Amino acid sequence: MPEGEITEADDLYGLDPAEFTAARNALAKRLKAEGRQDDAAARARLRRPTAAAWALDRVARDQPGLVAEALEAGARLREATEAAVAGDPGALREAAAADRAASDAVVDAAAAHLGARGQASRAQLADNLRAAVLDDGIADEVRRGVLAIDQGSAGFGFGFDAAPAGAAAPAAARAKPAAKQATATKGAAEKGAGTKKADAGEARARREAEKRAREEADERSRQERRRLAELEAQVKRLDHRFERLARAADRAEKEAKQARAKADAAALEAEAARRTLDDAT
Repeated sequence: MPEGEITEADDLYGLDPAEFTAARNALAKRLKAEGRQDDAAARARLRRPTAAAWALDRVARDQPGLVAEALEAGARLREATEAAVAGDPGALREAAAADRAASDAVVDAAAAHLGARGQASRAQLADNLRAAVLDDGIADEVRRGVLAIDQGSAGFGFGFDAAPAGAAAPAAARAKPAAKQATATKGAAEKGAGTKKADAGEARARREAEKRAREEADERSRQERRRLAELEAQVKRLDHRFERLARAADRAEKEAKQARAKADAAALEAEAARRTLDDAT
């Protein structure tokens, strides 16, 4: 496949989602007319990006440094988590804080591209970014700005949290290597323990690391629920305000019609009075 065509196909994901389908079909049609049947079929299968995927693509294209920093911070958190499982939790807290800050920066930038839908999409944006940390294939799509499919919730994804019911199958399948790697690391650490005291210390460190990771994940979930609740409350307030203004506008329009009718009647009476006066003189 010619390199230029790869770039041209990638460029489809830089368009507004509303323009994607028409542009994709036009590209496939042109390739087919050129006799490139396989390329045309491949382009025709390209999926229109979801809103959250498109917003993340925009950040990757406009602010690639933010995405690179978030992926690097996620990789460091993954390494720190594996070290904690092996009995060395010293770097976990700092790595988790750095990952959270880098991830929030990308999510904030992506949410801004979604306007009023941005706040409600933050959890999905974070899931897409977390999936990129866990899977090199998704990471490549995110870096190139060609992510099309939303990924299921991956939690921390480092062996501490299972994917929730209903999570997307691709993300769950892609997360398996990371889970297997964490399990293998844990098994190797336990096998290498020389004494019962060392085993107990490693188990205690493991439990503490898992507890910290769960607490941080729970806190992020609580913050997201609070944001969504605030947004819902704001929407309700605006709906109530709109209803009040609409009723007031209806009343004002009715009163204006009545006033116009009275004015018209008064004008007719004045005209009749003038005619009577003219006839009398």
